[in-house]
Amino acid sequence: MAAAWRNDYRSWGGTLSGSHHVSRPADLASAERELVAAGDLPVLGFGCGRSYGDVALNPGGTLIDCRLLDRFIDFDPTSGILACEAGVRLADILAVICRPQADGSGWLLPVTPGTRFVTVAGAIANDVHGKNHHVLGTFGRHLLSFDIVSSDGRHTTCSRESDSELFAATIGGPTVLSGDAMSEPALRSISLSVSSLLLPRSDTDER
Repeated sequence: MAAAWRNDYRSWGGTLSGSHHVSRPADLASAERELVAAGDLPVLGFGCGRSYGDVALNPGGTLIDCRLLDRFIDFDPTSGILACEAGVRLADILAVICRPQADGSGWLLPVTPGTRFVTVAGAIANDVHGKNHHVLGTFGRHLLSFDIVSSDGRHTTCSRESDSELFAATIGGPTVLSGDAMSEPALRSISLSVSSLLLPRSDTDER
């Protein structure tokens, strides 16, 4: 979709809206180009728009709609480590990977919020939690690493061991980071792919 100013991106409750310069890239390379092309406009990644209030909106700025960045990159059925693009929804993971095995066991998402129709990047940005919060914590607790792209085209893979401050700042923070988080005020960043997310296994003897 060619980038254009639009007024139809609204808050989940439908009460808030604004004028946004919206692009909907079909692949990671296109998303990177849109980030660089935004120039001086503030940039925000947009997923399914299920956040409360106006947190998913960026009036007067650029929205990069990531819903077409919905590809699975890899899944290791031995370790339960999943790699995917930012726009993969939790519903997609449940449908494709979290299927019962012949012995009754299977893979599960460690944390799911009140709706499965949120993107993985959105779950990271809001650090969502579910009814098992007191046991398994938030979504970010199960995140191993992710890739950040800066407006100068630089790629950074963040984890608890590498670029740990950026890793921590992104979890539960907006998908565009401030100059303080980046230590370079001229740069903006957006998470376009999740390198690894650990899924727990539900075994038959634990049910």
